[in-house]
Amino acid sequence: MTLDEKKAIGVIIPAFGHPKFLSEAVISACEQEIDQPVKVVVVDDGCRFQETGDTVRHLQSLYPEMLFYLRQQNTRLPGARNTGIRFLLELDPDIEAFFFLDADNRLSPYSLRAFREALGEDPTVGWAYPDITFFGLTSAENGMETRETAAEYSRLKHLVSNISEAGSMVRADMIRRGVWFDETMTSGFEDWEFWLSALEAGFQGIRAEHTGFLYRVRPESMLAESQRIVDTLVDTIRTKHKPLFHPSNILAWENTDAPTFAVYRPEHGTVVMMSDPLGAAKEISLEDFRRLFQQWAHNHFEHFFPTHIVTVAEDTWQLLQTRKPFLRWFFWHLRSQNNQKQVVSLLGEDHPSFEFLPYGSETEADRADVFCVSTQVLWKRAHSDEPPQKTERSAYWARACPGPADGHTQDQPVCDRGMPLEQAFEKLADGLLPLPTYRHHASRKFSGPHSAAVRELLIPELCANPGIEPFPASRNLPRKMLAVPAGLMTLRGGLERVAEIVDIISEPDTELVLLLEHEPDEKASALVLQRMQESFDDIIPLTVTKNIVDAPQYLGKRFRNHLTEDQLKQVSVFARTCGAVVAVGGSSLVEAFGDLRRHGSNTAVFFDDDLVGSSDSIEATKAKLLAYEHAIGRIMTSNPDRLAGLIAEGFPAEKIERATNSGVGCSKT
Repeated sequence: MTLDEKKAIGVIIPAFGHPKFLSEAVISACEQEIDQPVKVVVVDDGCRFQETGDTVRHLQSLYPEMLFYLRQQNTRLPGARNTGIRFLLELDPDIEAFFFLDADNRLSPYSLRAFREALGEDPTVGWAYPDITFFGLTSAENGMETRETAAEYSRLKHLVSNISEAGSMVRADMIRRGVWFDETMTSGFEDWEFWLSALEAGFQGIRAEHTGFLYRVRPESMLAESQRIVDTLVDTIRTKHKPLFHPSNILAWENTDAPTFAVYRPEHGTVVMMSDPLGAAKEISLEDFRRLFQQWAHNHFEHFFPTHIVTVAEDTWQLLQTRKPFLRWFFWHLRSQNNQKQVVSLLGEDHPSFEFLPYGSETEADRADVFCVSTQVLWKRAHSDEPPQKTERSAYWARACPGPADGHTQDQPVCDRGMPLEQAFEKLADGLLPLPTYRHHASRKFSGPHSAAVRELLIPELCANPGIEPFPASRNLPRKMLAVPAGLMTLRGGLERVAEIVDIISEPDTELVLLLEHEPDEKASALVLQRMQESFDDIIPLTVTKNIVDAPQYLGKRFRNHLTEDQLKQVSVFARTCGAVVAVGGSSLVEAFGDLRRHGSNTAVFFDDDLVGSSDSIEATKAKLLAYEHAIGRIMTSNPDRLAGLIAEGFPAEKIERATNSGVGCSKT
């Protein structure tokens, strides 16, 4: 294939106010050592200096049929780049890629070749971004300073800050898919917004190493200007790209890009990486896990690494797979404990009591089914010359997750094989150390966001509440939550009525979540557990108090609030990933409806006389619904006439509907 037969690469150079630097940029783009045609267009964005046009016209005589010049009224950088894209697409509809070069920056002769090689052939890789070599106003001794923003591309990091310089190579198919610069972003961050648009379109970036891209540092650069209005710009970006910042999307990316759990399976000799036990997991070898650990321990601000290592025997792991509706709750509980070491033994019971119970016996701890360690333990070992210190263990019986187990009686371990899991973990830990010796280049620095800060900025703010970990629902499917008091299902006909509601709200390709509210020592039957496992993707136990947290009254009628302030935060986190939340009767979920509405969830209540548990009167439940009317989207009932009293006392009639199989929608309000 001859040079003319190969697809071209276009270079777009917006020009406004830098004629003294422009010729360097143009010449560097035209003198590329690459076996593809190169088309360079300078977009004069209303520059007031005549020498801008004169410079380009002079250079056109040196680079005929390669260098092009356009002049337009000033539109700022986004508009100028879009103009250059449109021109090159019309000039060569089959063009392969674009490179955006600012007029005060430069390329090395091999730059476009290096970018193109990094871009590769994967159609989902939309752009290749460089490490940035600064020159000009820099404190480096040799006048050059190279900064890395992301050694490995991270979508999570890109949500926090811009890790891709505008001087990147973009696959033309990304533009053909509708990704353009937003011409309203005239105060800066237009390149960050452009990359987020590419993420929404299904593309991602890749690092291009050793590209020779040169960024001139000047005191009057636009970057310095944009920092003064950074809050406004970030708000604009988050509002425009709201789906990217939705909890379900962030948790899905965390699960694949920055998993919180490393599940070590000693019999297999492998490690399963995940945040969501029902989501996409990656199983890697011990050697790969060792490499990841050493990479993180050496450069923890740049790389992600799981926050917990879970050692589990194979029989326990297989048992957990048969109790999938409880898996997310189980791992959420492990993640939520502020303990460096956790020892968990699973119990086989004839009812779900839904709790982690502490125990203190060393003998019991040695029979653990799950051994969970904070990776901070490994971090301290890697960076300390002292021998490992004994860390106090927090030990639990985990009741709810296994449920009944053949051959085991109540309050007995499910997997009684006496395997020393802590010893297995110590063997794994010994294989991770010592750290190899690394060398640093004095003129290379990392300037990207700290990986720990990325978790802190995204996860608590958008997916959880302060001090509470997010519920790990990462499959990016619509989710509905149904909150049911356990006592209701022990009443005559209660289980059947709940089953009817499940049929009404169920939809294809939608995850259904049960928030099962029970009072201390309240026991649902094994039949309930079996039925719930068949009907729900997640079962989340919630212990509510027997006593009244407070006894407010509304229009002279008293009702019960069950949840403490901390429980309200927990319930909000559980439900925040759900597009629709449905309470049955006087469920405590109603108390969290106000917060959930602010996060965009549709709210509904199923209410009939037979849907009120024994601990709440019908009149008290009506008073509670009236008090929380502002947060209730609608009430579903089989007999609207029975709710005439609510309407008479001010509950909007249009919010009361007859329950049908039309379902309760998951779409956001």
